[in-house]
Amino acid sequence: MATIRTDIMQMSARVSPQELEPYTMEQALLSAGAAPEHAAPFRGVVLPYPPRTDQVEALRRQVQLPRFGLLSEARTGKTISFTLACIYFAHWKLKSIILMPPVLFLQYKEFWESIEGNPCRMEIFSGSPLKRTKLLGQWAADQSTAPGVLVMTKEIFKAALHDLVAAGYRNLVFDEAHVGMQSEKSKTYAAIKSFAEQGKARVTLSTGTPVPNEIYGAYPLISIINPKAYDGRGHFNREHVNFALQYFGRREVRTIAGYRDLDMLHRSLYQNSHRVTKAEVLGLGVPHIQVLPIELSAAHRNLYKRLLTQRVLEHEGRMINAIQFQALRQTALQLITTPGDYGEVATNTVLDLLEEILQDVGAGGKEKVVVFANYNRSVETLVARLKAYNPAIVYGPGTNNAKEAERFKKDSTCRVLVANPVAGGVGLTLGGVSSTAIFVEPVSTPGQFDQACSRIMLAGQTEPVSIYLFKVLKTISPKAIELMLRKGAEVREVNMDKQTLLDELLGEEK
Repeated sequence: MATIRTDIMQMSARVSPQELEPYTMEQALLSAGAAPEHAAPFRGVVLPYPPRTDQVEALRRQVQLPRFGLLSEARTGKTISFTLACIYFAHWKLKSIILMPPVLFLQYKEFWESIEGNPCRMEIFSGSPLKRTKLLGQWAADQSTAPGVLVMTKEIFKAALHDLVAAGYRNLVFDEAHVGMQSEKSKTYAAIKSFAEQGKARVTLSTGTPVPNEIYGAYPLISIINPKAYDGRGHFNREHVNFALQYFGRREVRTIAGYRDLDMLHRSLYQNSHRVTKAEVLGLGVPHIQVLPIELSAAHRNLYKRLLTQRVLEHEGRMINAIQFQALRQTALQLITTPGDYGEVATNTVLDLLEEILQDVGAGGKEKVVVFANYNRSVETLVARLKAYNPAIVYGPGTNNAKEAERFKKDSTCRVLVANPVAGGVGLTLGGVSSTAIFVEPVSTPGQFDQACSRIMLAGQTEPVSIYLFKVLKTISPKAIELMLRKGAEVREVNMDKQTLLDELLGEEK
């Protein structure tokens, strides 16, 4: 395998790509500072659109750095940067793996095919385990027969890691890397780390939410893209985490009380990374976010209070552990949206408000709306309630998420998409058909909130984006929203973003 020179993209003044037709990969590489002889082989590769200056900069840094974080916000166009890097590497006999959720496979295949004259062969690595093992064996025996780029799920990657290395794959791109990198104890993290430690290996972690929840969870990503920043988890904790002791009976538990030296953490995270926000590069105005306070009906409120009191009393005299507490929290949130699973309620003010908003924004006419709910049962309840809108559904069990998303975009009778914010918050591009999102249930992490909202944000949108967030008073809902905002403020301080999606909620101005 040819050795890749990492000095071919020297630091240089960034040159904005010229609006030329056709625009080639050679021009993109030259704009990124590549030597003419290294850009020339790509003269016949025509791109579907000229990349922005920030996308060219991300390409430059990815080629330059063996460990790289492509950390721009969702919907800012990270795909073209890591795709061009993989095509470039393939020319120098460096084969690439791209990990992404399966819902993105079709969308990525269409993007790949839009690059005219692409000399690199790409395959979606799927099929039965037996078929995959046979192919990997053939490619290991003759690496010249292997595709330059393999696209697969992280689950297949974990199972086939050693065989992929044997077949000559040394560059890894993990798209939507926040899904699987939250803990250094996860199997996904272990597989990424093992790959990164192979000789001449390169790793790019691509995510718009490098700190999706607690700052504590930033360590796994940093340890991959900037392995010299900390000696280990203990070192990270000593530098940044304030712990406190809490007592539950005779048991002593160490909990996170806060964080410190976030400037240093920012430097550690972004030393080998690139980030832009939607506000910086897409010309989008700040979304209009409305937090709508609402009260349950008397009967609904009584049911909520009675059931939760009974559940807590079941544990009276015994400590409620973390798992039991989480189950109680989920029950409380589900009771708000789907009380029918626990008792009869004649009036559900939450669903009544949802229908009022849908009518107000014109969901039955010109406007299409995305509705988010956390739990599968909540999604199913909303779909049944909104059947007049012929809703699409994206939430996992028994549904083809990509197909449902396409139906929402193309079927004029499908006016609403009901989605789980995890399943519906990755990869879907809905901004061309919708500019309204409604969160019936609060999202627990700022990363999920940003990812979900970003589905309806698209460069060049002429319609203002409106986001509605239900705040159900005298329930757990306000506290869940408050927790998300607190975490969002901490994450924003680490990222040092000039403007984020949470700014309006947090009361911040440009």
